[in-house]
Amino acid sequence: MSYLDDIFGLAGKRAVVTGAAGGIGGACANALAAAGAHLVLADITGAEDRLHQRAKELADEHGVTVTTSLTDVTSPAEVERMMAQSVQDLGGLDVVFSNAGVITGGHADVDIDYEQWRRNVEVNLNGMFLVGREAARTMIAQGTGGSIINTASMSGMIVNDIMDATRGGSAYAAAKAGVIQLTKSQATQWVASGIRVNAISPGYVESGIHQGIPQSVLDYCARRTPMKRFGTVDEVAGALLYLAGDASSFVTGTNLVVDGGYTCW
Repeated sequence: MSYLDDIFGLAGKRAVVTGAAGGIGGACANALAAAGAHLVLADITGAEDRLHQRAKELADEHGVTVTTSLTDVTSPAEVERMMAQSVQDLGGLDVVFSNAGVITGGHADVDIDYEQWRRNVEVNLNGMFLVGREAARTMIAQGTGGSIINTASMSGMIVNDIMDATRGGSAYAAAKAGVIQLTKSQATQWVASGIRVNAISPGYVESGIHQGIPQSVLDYCARRTPMKRFGTVDEVAGALLYLAGDASSFVTGTNLVVDGGYTCW
């Protein structure tokens, strides 16, 4: 086995990916499987067809075990069931990519009703808490440690300048800022158990989440990014592989920003 396999390889590791039917979730699941990890792909009811197809493709291509779980990450009972199923299916748990998220709301906060605000916070922040808590409980019971990676966003660090097309506004930004601080807090709480907790903050990434936004707005967002383009889901997957494996063995409580330089402004 080569040095690169030692630090970036995940052969035999057991991983859970939430939001696995989406663009970032799918690319990261593929990266984990390619590195040798066995997977449980989780997403909400309605994503069954995409989950099953993705699971079959990954298992066939990479020769790993891949199962699926329909899970609402805002439900403590469903998250507990997902983690128990993962241990049963895979024999344990080493890596959790807590990636499920939503963007809802009007173009301005005066247009967003309270239920939309609640939905942003429940999925993007409360869901991260529930998944992280249950993952840590599982890893502590195993006594083997592990790596938990939360999807935050550059929107949790800055206010996006995207003309008049802000989607989610302060609800999304506040929830993602909470994820960054949650990550730091969890990292210090669970470090003695060998659990590392980190976050990834994507910038503008071609993941399907921007469908329906006018092309003129997307072009403006690209111009505002120092690299003058959107990122790709595979560029986020590279960050995930680093945080999942031994290459980042001395890294915890960090927020790895993958934004083409946008937050430099």
